Amino acid sequence: MIQLFQKTFGIGIILLYITRFIEKAGFMSSDEKILLTILVEVAKTICILVATFLLGKLGRRRLLLSSIGGMIVSLVILRTSLVKIDQIDTKHIDDPNDMKQMWVAKMCITSLFLYMASFSVGMGPVTSIFNSEVFPLKLRAQGCAIAFAVNQGASALMSSIFLVLDKPMPLGGATFSFAVVSIIAWVVFFITMPETKGWSLEETG
Repeated sequence: MIQLFQKTFGIGIILLYITRFIEKAGFMSSDEKILLTILVEVAKTICILVATFLLGKLGRRRLLLSSIGGMIVSLVILRTSLVKIDQIDTKHIDDPNDMKQMWVAKMCITSLFLYMASFSVGMGPVTSIFNSEVFPLKLRAQGCAIAFAVNQGASALMSSIFLVLDKPMPLGGATFSFAVVSIIAWVVFFITMPETKGWSLEETG
C-alpha cells in the first residue's frame, strides 16, 4: 500500500511538468526555469540527506506522517496559488511589478519547494526502508520485488492518466486531486502503519 500511495501523491507528475508550474507562476525565461528547477532538485537532495539523520531519531511512522502532512499543506498552498494566478490573468494584470501578482508567484514557487522537501524527507526514503523491515527474511526478496512492481505500475498508471487528462484538467485541478489523495493516505497510515524502528520479525517471530 505504501508503494502505491507514493506515486499517487503526484510526485512524478509534478517533477515531469515542473517547468509548467514555474511558467504558470510567471517565470518565463529559460534561465529562470533552469535555475528554479535546479534549486528544487538541490533542495530535494538536501532533504534526503536530512532524512538519514531523522529516521533513527523520529522513527518511520512519525516521519512519514509528518512528511505527508507537509505535502498536504504545500499542495493546498500550490492549488490556491494557481487559482489566484488564473484570477489575476482574467483581470488582465500584466504588470510584472504588480505586488499581488509577485506575491502569488512567490507562494506558488515556495509551495513547490515545500512539497519536494516534504516528500524527500519522509515519504521518499521511508517507503523503501519500511518494505525491507516489514517482510520476514525468507520472504523479503519476493515482498520487495512485488512492492517495487506495484510502485512502477502506479507510476505508469499516473503518467498515462495525466497525459489523457492533461488538456482538460488544469494544473490547479491536478494539485487538488493530489491533495485529496494525500489526506486519504495520511488517515490510512495513521490507522494502519506500525512503527518498525528497531523491529525485527525474525526476533519477534
